[in-house]
Amino acid sequence: MAFNASEIALFGIGHGEEGGCNHTDAWEWVYTMQPAYMTAICVLGIAGNAFVLAVLCLQRQHSTVADVYLGNLAVADLVMMCCLPFWISTVLHRFHWAYGRAMCQLVGLVIGMNYLCSVLFLTVVSLDRYVALARPLAHRRRRRSTVARAVCGGVWVLGGMLSLPGLLFRSVDFFPEFGVEACHLAYPHPGWRIRYNVTANLVGFLIPVPIVAFSSYHIVAILNDKQVRTSATGNAERKAATLVLVVLAVFVLCWLPYQLVIFLDTLHYYQVISGCLLEHSLDIWTQLAAYLGYSNSAINPFLYVIVGKHFRHRASAILHTAMSCDKKQAIFVDNSTKNEAAWDLVHAIIPPYIFILSVVGILGNAFVLTVFLLQRAKWSVPEIYLGNLALADLVMLALLPFWGINILNDYDWPFGEFLCIAVSLSITINMYTSVFLLVMISVDRYLALVQTMKARWLRRRRYAKAVCAISWLLGVAVCTPVLPHRKLQYDSEYQVMSCYLDYPHDSWRVAHHILLNLVGFALPFLAISFCSINAARALNTRRNNTCCSDRGDRKATALVYAVILFFFVCWGPFHLFTFLDVLCDFQVLEVNEWYEVTAIGNQFATYFAFLNSSLNPLLYVCTGQYFRRKVSAIYHRYERSRGSDVTPQRSVVSTLLHKTDHIKPVVL
Repeated sequence: MAFNASEIALFGIGHGEEGGCNHTDAWEWVYTMQPAYMTAICVLGIAGNAFVLAVLCLQRQHSTVADVYLGNLAVADLVMMCCLPFWISTVLHRFHWAYGRAMCQLVGLVIGMNYLCSVLFLTVVSLDRYVALARPLAHRRRRRSTVARAVCGGVWVLGGMLSLPGLLFRSVDFFPEFGVEACHLAYPHPGWRIRYNVTANLVGFLIPVPIVAFSSYHIVAILNDKQVRTSATGNAERKAATLVLVVLAVFVLCWLPYQLVIFLDTLHYYQVISGCLLEHSLDIWTQLAAYLGYSNSAINPFLYVIVGKHFRHRASAILHTAMSCDKKQAIFVDNSTKNEAAWDLVHAIIPPYIFILSVVGILGNAFVLTVFLLQRAKWSVPEIYLGNLALADLVMLALLPFWGINILNDYDWPFGEFLCIAVSLSITINMYTSVFLLVMISVDRYLALVQTMKARWLRRRRYAKAVCAISWLLGVAVCTPVLPHRKLQYDSEYQVMSCYLDYPHDSWRVAHHILLNLVGFALPFLAISFCSINAARALNTRRNNTCCSDRGDRKATALVYAVILFFFVCWGPFHLFTFLDVLCDFQVLEVNEWYEVTAIGNQFATYFAFLNSSLNPLLYVCTGQYFRRKVSAIYHRYERSRGSDVTPQRSVVSTLLHKTDHIKPVVL
């Protein structure tokens, strides 16, 4: 696909003159993997940069010079991440742009401008660290917030001016050889392409990297000075400089491949290097290198949190302030100190939420199972998976009210040791089984839509039943190691009977949390994303190959995307807090500062995740036209059977009335 490299890349490497050199299976791999990767960095980038901005905006003290630069860097990264969904949709539709010319120009301008601004802000940050360490007194007047804001304003103006030509040449045109309307850079002359490549190389890399290297070299030299190492101020500056060095190193690693690719493209334009294979490789590698570079904007916020201890302290202080600082003693599974206001909120919100969630989920999943059981035909392969999913969700939601009552009772478990173990084990088993079955439903859709003929022998009822049985066994196997550690013990300090996990060693808790993250979320999410994106691509291909647009295919495509989004939104927060627990166990985060945050966050995130099981019937089954037909058929069958029972009764009644009419005169 000749124009693809320019459509996604920041500065547009337009290969308008080439012919059919690029028709290989490599593009199929790009269409498959790139949207999933882009979705991941988009979600992480938006969440991370929004968190950084929230911390910087909510802090009570005045913003330092470094805060001003890092805040503007987070804004540039956040805005760029917010524009990526447009390209995710476009890649999924094989580069068919569906948003009009105005959005094509706006999105292209915003991405290009924020990329340049992000690079320039990183350069300014490195210079600021150098000045703070090397010349703290000589340039003290220049290191003020007002000066920093003026510098940031100049960076934004410069980034906008350098990206302006991209706005002028962005256009949406129809490419008959590909059958799509693409958002591309329509250069009036091939020389503009070289100007963009040179701009990207110079402003985006070659000028910033020497400045960054110079600053980093002197920063490292100053930090190695004994006097700086021993001073308290030097210790703080050293930590800030370490953060800057890590951020800059990640920047070089992320953007170096892209800069090399566009430099090779310039050489190709001047025919220093040539060849069909090279041309095709440049198109593919521009795709991959551009989004590897975008990942830098998603990684930066996590570097602030993991490497920057000062930032972690401020984030922790804001979270503590938001949850109030008065700490009261209470019991939470493993007997920790809690914040009274926040735990009052837990007691007020979570139990009613659990009861409502359970009622809605039990009714929905019971309805799905009833429809499947009352149908006369044998269960199909999707129905076997959906029926087992409904059963797992039904059992899990039916047991949740026990924990709702436990929370209302101040975590004083009133149901005995057997139910403490049985309820907890059953909820965990059905949670894992539900996740495994969601994966298998996505795999089945993938086989049905993408590998229709090749995998036909795999989509058999007996195989589906075997897979469901294995899913249940895997759920039991994953939960068996923690079974002996679930205990009911009296806590004399809080005077309650606590149902909790009593690990013999901290390594058990760490292993359990890592298992939750990997088996319960990371691997299933990758599998669901891979299968769903390929299924959606197959539906789009089928719709493009037909004369008319199939409304059913559009609904199926929307449902596939909803599956990924819904699973991530429901289970993401729970596994995020579980991952934070792991970081605390490895002492990456301060346990004393983050413990209450993770404890209270786990309460809300855990029961929010169960929303997935409550609404699964609506998402997977009840929205399907096929399922509604089954419900309608069962209803009409019931009405017909009821009508056949009423007909003889009416005939008997009419006969009796007829006989009564003959008897009346005699009786009277």
